[in-house]
Order: sequence, then structure tokens, then C-alpha cells
Amino acid sequence: MDTEIKCGIGRFKPIFLQCCATMKIFTVFYSISALMTSTLSVYIASQITTIEKQFGFTSTQSGILMSCNDIGYLAVTLFVSYFADKVHGPRVLSFSTLLFGAAGIICAIPYFVSPMYSKSFLPKTSNVSRGGDFFAKIISSGQLCEASSSFDQSNSNMSCSSNSKTHTSVGVSNEFTPVAMAIIAVGMILQGIGKSPRQAFITTYIDNNVKKTQTAVYIGSVMAVAIFGPALGFGLGGLFSQMYVTLEDVNISPRDPRWIGAWWIGFLTFGLGSILTGLPVMCFPKRFHVKQSIVDTKVVKKKRKTRMLEDFFKDIYGLLRNKLYVLIILGRCLILIIVSGSVAFGPKYIETQFTEPAWKSNLVIGVTRIIAVSVGTFVGGYLTSKKRITPLGCGRLIVIMSFLTIVHYVILMFIGCSTPKIIGYDRNLSNSSEICSSSCNCNSEGYFPVCGSDNNNYFSPCHAGCSSISTSQGFTNCTCIGQSATAQPGLCSTDCKMLVPYLVVTCVFSLIESLVIMPSFIFMIRAVKENQRGIAIAFSAFITTLLGWFLGPVIFGEIIDMCCKIWSSRCGVKGSCALYNNVNFRYAVYGFSLIMRCIVTIINIIAYLIARKKTDWSTGEKGRESKVDLPEKQSFILDEGDTNGNKSYIKTIVENKTIKESKLLS
Repeated sequence: MDTEIKCGIGRFKPIFLQCCATMKIFTVFYSISALMTSTLSVYIASQITTIEKQFGFTSTQSGILMSCNDIGYLAVTLFVSYFADKVHGPRVLSFSTLLFGAAGIICAIPYFVSPMYSKSFLPKTSNVSRGGDFFAKIISSGQLCEASSSFDQSNSNMSCSSNSKTHTSVGVSNEFTPVAMAIIAVGMILQGIGKSPRQAFITTYIDNNVKKTQTAVYIGSVMAVAIFGPALGFGLGGLFSQMYVTLEDVNISPRDPRWIGAWWIGFLTFGLGSILTGLPVMCFPKRFHVKQSIVDTKVVKKKRKTRMLEDFFKDIYGLLRNKLYVLIILGRCLILIIVSGSVAFGPKYIETQFTEPAWKSNLVIGVTRIIAVSVGTFVGGYLTSKKRITPLGCGRLIVIMSFLTIVHYVILMFIGCSTPKIIGYDRNLSNSSEICSSSCNCNSEGYFPVCGSDNNNYFSPCHAGCSSISTSQGFTNCTCIGQSATAQPGLCSTDCKMLVPYLVVTCVFSLIESLVIMPSFIFMIRAVKENQRGIAIAFSAFITTLLGWFLGPVIFGEIIDMCCKIWSSRCGVKGSCALYNNVNFRYAVYGFSLIMRCIVTIINIIAYLIARKKTDWSTGEKGRESKVDLPEKQSFILDEGDTNGNKSYIKTIVENKTIKESKLLS
């Protein structure tokens, strides 16, 4: 029908829009929407420490939230992919982008309905100023030494009464915590549903509407734009982390424990961006002016649903019997556990390990690791195509890179900083301030680190002997530090200089390791029969998402929680982690990654040994020679034409069941 090749919606298909009915224009518009959605996909990872601090999430809970994206994806991906060539592709892609945008906006809702939001925007006519309210809380909680005369444990317990269940202490879990987690989880699940049609539909739509030799060009263009989404997400995430949104109207720095960045701005920005860029995609036609032969419409027939179901399970069974394919998929699952965990908690690791603010952690992740992986992926694909590396050569390259990866994680286990020493917590520290603060009856539960003018960290202002607060100088009269000494909120800047070596090693090895992304893909698709490639790719995506992308954040979140030294808590309720043991953190994360990589290396070696014995590569040298040397097996089918005897054809069917030629009988 002519309506299927025109731009527009419904009956609104004006002539001036028809100049856009080209694959080039479609690629431009969809690439922009893909950039927005890919940015939104990783944005939550750039804000994870801020979200944990606001709602009191543990790293395990954060990992579950990020895995919700994969839950939505797994729930519908196989069902949606089945209809890739049966429905209006651009409209499905448009609706999925709109859903993605709406999901991003949903993730921002907890900020606006949380108790912290309502207290952050008190009316100017309020009887109690926000700054005064904060000072009052500091004094009543026993975090100032002058409260010793009136503070005791009973007063502390008063704040735990039923009248204060809706407390809004930073980093502490409260009644709103499960509500916030549920809302964000719904948003992440919808994101997963929204991303499920992208790969299958964009590939099918482009492949069906351009020459086969141009498919890779257009798909590559979309991927090239979308691949910068993570870098954009982490970069702007760092910018939003610098925007101060907190409970109190006090001038503070990003090192202050009360600092909460404007994490919600990114969800709103990229959510609205996805909606705005997704709408034009809806106007593109179902198909373009692509010549389709009469033979194609005659030959293609629908299979019965029962037959299709039988073929589906038969292909899956065939793939599971393919030892090489199974080993490749198993190795990819283990690698993606590491990759997904690294993406989810990479900024948090840098922020914790090197005592850097959230904005800087996000920025260095976006600039170094993400860009290195993007460049490595492109270069690896180019070299694989340019040098025409054989499947066996790809397997050999994968094994070599596996050993380099082991070296990578061994090095990273020894690049890091020590755990900050906290006076008032580390009992092995011999300091006169311990004796000094003992008369202050400090609250041992209220962790509020301060950096003294002596460049030492203290558990709280009370442990530093501070008895007053100044909006310009921070905490003052800190007698346990010295006469007229002061203290600033937050930990002291570390003299550890290991961040630059860490970034250099990470950047270099990320580039090297990403070189095998495309060779490993080629190795996988060449390991199966040609007629199984489609289902092999789909099954691989499903399994690696289920056992890789989904499990990674959950496993790493649990590992990271095990390294927590001080938890944000109130009234015995545990919230987010306030201080990690850096050494344990480093050994646990990279020790686990090292073990996984060693297992993957063994799997890759076994896969390579099996591949050496394989002689039926779908596009191997031997296969190409046999096609040239041996005569083509073919048969002829006479098409009698329609019922009126018009247009009869002779169709030549070659051995692989494709149409070689079609001749019109006069």
C-alpha cells in the first residue's frame, strides 16, 4: 500500500514530509533518541552514592534496583523480538523510547514526594529556619561537646520515639525508604521493557529496507552515536552531583556528609529528552521505496504456529549440544558479571577508595573507561574486518587477551589508598583527644565526620571537643584539637596519590580488553550453523542478560556491603554505608574479579582447543573452497502464475534454498 511508504501519522501525511522518507533521515533521528535512552540507562550508576545517602539504601539494595532494568528486559524481549518483522517498526521503536522517557521521570518522583524534599523547601515565613533547625539537631543529638551538661542516653532515646518516625537524617533508612525503592524499581523495570525492542527492531527494519551491503553501515552509525551515551551520562551525572540539594540552608562543600547532589535532574532531563526525540520516529513509514521482486512475495509463506514452535525448541536444543557455543556463552556470562558490577559501582569505588567527590568520580569514569571501551570496540571491529581474521584466529586472540586481563586485575589489587583513620572510632589511635572528649558524653551512634584544623579526622564535632558552630568557620572552639581550633564537616583530603596510576592502568587495559569484543562476537556466530545464527544471537542475549547483567550488580552490591566499616544508623536502624574499609573493598572487588577472570581464561582455552578440531565453520576457508570447486546443486520450480494464467515464472533453487534467478515465461 502507498500509505506504508509515506511519512506521517494516520491520515496526516503531507507532501512536505515525504522528503524525510529515507533511511539516512531515519538513522539521524533514531540515533539521537538512542543517545538519550542509552544515557538514561547508565545514569543511575553515576548517582548511586547520592541516592543511597538520601534514602538510606545499602549497596545490595542499589544493586537490586539496577538489576530491575534487566528484569523488565528479560520479561518481554523474546516475545517482542518475535514481532520484529511483522509490525510497524518505527512506531514500536518510538513507543519504546517514549516508555523509556516516562520511566526516567518516574525514577525522579521519590525526590519530590520524600520527607527530605518537604523539609528542604520550608516557607520563608517558617518560625524555624532551616539553618537553625540543623543547629538544634546537632546540639540535641549530642554531636557538640557543650551538650554534655544536658545530654544523656535517655535524651538520645527520646529522638527515637514514635513521634519522629519520619526523620530525615542523611543516609539513614526510614519509613519512606521502601516507598522510594519501589518507585525507582518500577521506573527501572519500565526502562528494561522499553529497551527490549531496540536491537531486534532496528536491525530488522534497516536490513529489510536497504541493500544488504549497507546494513552494517546504518546499524554501525546508530551504535556509534548510542555508544557515547554512557560517557554523556557519567559526565553530566558529575555535573548534577555538584548541584547542592540538602536539608539545611548552610553553605557546605561536596565533602560535607550532608551533601546530596541533584540526582533527580538527570532523570528529568534525559526522560524528557527521550520523549521529545522519540516522537519524530513515529512518523517514519513502515517501509521505504525498496524494490521487492514478485518472486519474494510468491516464495515466502507463513509456517504454522505449531511448526514454528517445534523449530524454535529444536534450534535451542541444537545450540545446547554445541559445546563450543555453550562454552563461549558461559565465558561471556562470567565476564558480564564483572562488567555490569563495574559499571554499576565504578564511580562509587573511585569516590570511596580515593576520597573523591561524586562529580569527579563520574567525570573520570566517563572520560577514561567509557571512551576507552568505545574506541577499543571500534578498533577491534575494524581490524577484524580489515585483516579478515578467521574464527580460529579470533579464538586465539581471545585467549591471549584473557591472560592480559588477569595481569590487569592483579595490578589493580595493589593500587589504592588506605582507610581514613577516625579519632573517636579507631581505638588503636593513641590521642589525647580521646581523653578530652570522654567528658562530652558524645553520641557513639551519630557518625558525622569532621576534619580538624590539625588535619586529623574525628568521628563527630563532639569527639573533637567542638562546642559551637559558625556559618563561616564550621565548628569552632574545638578544645580537643587545640586552643581556638576549628573543624570542617567531612573527611580531610587525603595525601594518597594513587588515583592517576589507577586511571592510567584502567584506561590502557580497558582499551586492550575491548579490542576482543567484536572478535568474540564473530567467534560465537561462526561456531553455529548459518541457519542458527539468528536464534543463537537472541538466545545469547537472553542468557547473558539473565546470568550476567542481572546478577552482576546484585553480587557486587553484596560484596561491597561486606566491606562497610561504619553504617549510617539511627535508633538501631541501618541505612547506607558511611565509611568503607578501603583495603578490604579493593581486595574484595578485584579479588572476586580476578577469580572470575581466571575461570574465564580456562573456559577460553578449552573453547580454543575444541575450535581447533572444528572443520565445519560456517564461513571457513575450506567451506569457501568447496563452494567454488563443487558444482551447484539446484532444482527448478515452475510457477503456474495466477488463476488467469498470467505471469508464469521458472525459479532456480540452489542448495541453500535461496532463489538464484527467476525468469518470466513469455
